[in-house]
Amino acid sequence: MAMLLLWILSLAASFLLPATGEVVSSFQHCSQFFFNGNPPSNLVPLNPARICQYYMGSYRFATMYDKDGHIPLFSAYKYYPGPGATQMDWKIEPQLAQPWDHERRSMEPEGTCRIDPLLLAKSQAVWSDYVNAIQYNKGQLAPVSHQPDENFKSATYTFTNIVPQYQELINGKWAEFLSTMRQNTAECSETYVIVGVVPGDEFISGGRVNKPSHMWAAVCCLTKNDKKKSFGVIAENNQDKVEWAILKDLESKLNHKYGKKGIDLFNGDCY
Repeated sequence: MAMLLLWILSLAASFLLPATGEVVSSFQHCSQFFFNGNPPSNLVPLNPARICQYYMGSYRFATMYDKDGHIPLFSAYKYYPGPGATQMDWKIEPQLAQPWDHERRSMEPEGTCRIDPLLLAKSQAVWSDYVNAIQYNKGQLAPVSHQPDENFKSATYTFTNIVPQYQELINGKWAEFLSTMRQNTAECSETYVIVGVVPGDEFISGGRVNKPSHMWAAVCCLTKNDKKKSFGVIAENNQDKVEWAILKDLESKLNHKYGKKGIDLFNGDCY
């Protein structure tokens, strides 16, 4: 009887321990990537996974992952571009495939993760999903060019941070938007970015990976004079065109695209 009571108490205590892995119940472990520590409101897929993207001993950015569509719904990061080489080995999230394995906090290269391939592919997108994609390529939500150093840059090469993005858009107007971030945030002391997608009606890889209908990005910065500045962009994911918008207009468009109400990307605090 005493042993049974001890086991029950031990089991109860285990449920009180904070989550320490990357797949977490809330973004509290990586709240630093959201303005005022708060993720967007009312922007959660039906089958979500919240990922504090962990690599080489540190959190690098945050991702809301859609486990049904095998794509991220959004990734959030702080804009600090810097130099550094990049390890372009494509990575996976072990805890999506093996949620019971709390020791595997870090993303791992797909080729050396030693997870059953069928179990891995059931939980997330993998390299083979993108091999035969026509006109669409691996589009990063948290982009490599906006990261401060080698480890941050390498962390963006994970399948939980990419979606099938129209090839001409990746290399055209979307790349142009990413490259103009520096001049558009020149007066900012801190810049918070959320890049997301609107899931579409089409898929690649035999229906496994959703092809978003739209790409979007929202930017919130604190200026050096302690003021706030925000703007956003949205693009159809089948042509090379990017539409710029003020934050409220972007949120209004997203309410319509998602068929929701009350989408608030920076919790009403960056207008």
